[in-house]
Amino acid sequence: MSEKTANNLTQEYWDKLLSQNTSLKGVGWPNWPESYNLILYKKYLKGFENVINELSKNYSFLLNDKINVFETGPGTGFYTNYFYRAGVKNYTGADISEESVKNLKVKYTEFNFVRKDISEDDEFVKDNTGKFDLICIVDVLLHITDDTKFKRAVKNISSLVKPGGFIIVGDAISIYRKTNHAEGSKYTHDVSRHIDYLNEQFNNGGAENLKIYHRYNYLLNKNFDFKYPVFDLLNKPFFWLLNGGLTVFRNNDFIGKLAGYPLSVLDSVITPFQKYSKNSKFILYRKNN
Repeated sequence: MSEKTANNLTQEYWDKLLSQNTSLKGVGWPNWPESYNLILYKKYLKGFENVINELSKNYSFLLNDKINVFETGPGTGFYTNYFYRAGVKNYTGADISEESVKNLKVKYTEFNFVRKDISEDDEFVKDNTGKFDLICIVDVLLHITDDTKFKRAVKNISSLVKPGGFIIVGDAISIYRKTNHAEGSKYTHDVSRHIDYLNEQFNNGGAENLKIYHRYNYLLNKNFDFKYPVFDLLNKPFFWLLNGGLTVFRNNDFIGKLAGYPLSVLDSVITPFQKYSKNSKFILYRKNN
C-alpha cells in the first residue's frame, strides 16, 4: 500500500468516526456511552493539570494570552476547551480529520484550525518553525503506526516548538514492556512504544524528557504495561468488556455512570501506589536552547 493511500484511509477513518460521534465517544471508547467517556476524560484531565501546574511552579510558564499554543490532533476539542478556558488567545489546532477541523472552527471562532497530517513535511511546518511556546499532542502518536511517519511526526513537532519551549505528550507509552508493540491486526490504529524509543526520537529533535506523569486511569482504560505478564492475562477479559463485550449497553448513560464512577474511585486509590501508569502516560519535554 502506498503512503498516499494509507494517508487517505487514515483520514477517512477519523472523518467517519468523528462525523458519527462529535462527543468524547469519537476519541474515547465508541462502544461505551458518553457518560463513561466523560468520567474517563476527567481522569485524564487530572494528569494533564499536574503537568500544567508543574510548568507554572518549576518553570514559571503560564497559560495566558501571551503564549503561542499548538495542538496536533484536537479531535473533538477536549484540550482545546481547556486552553480556551485558561485564557489562551494564540492557539492553532491541526487535525488529520476534516470533520474535526470543520466542527472546531464553528465552536472556537477565535482559534485557528487547519487540516494537517503532522507526519507530512509541508509549508505549514516551514512557515511555523520555532513559533510555538507549547505543543500539546495527546493520543495521536499511537495512531501513527508506520514507523517512518512516526519519526517524521516527532521531527516536525520538535521543529515547531521554540527553543526553551515545552511539549506535552500523552500517549500509549510503555516502561516495563521493552519493545514497541502493535496491539494485533484487530486494532490497526494502535501502537504502543517504549519510553527509550520515544525519548530517542525527541532527543534527535533537540528535546529532553523532563518528567513522566500518571494519567490517573488504571481500570477505566486498557492496561498494557505490566511488569509481570500474569497481570496482563488477568486484564484481558476486562478489556474485552471495554472494547465492546457489553455493546448492549453502549448507548445507556446510566450504565456508563454505574460502571464509570466506581472504577474512577478505585483508580484514585490505586494510581498513587504505582510508580508509572500501566496504560497511557503524560510526558513533558523541553526543547533545548
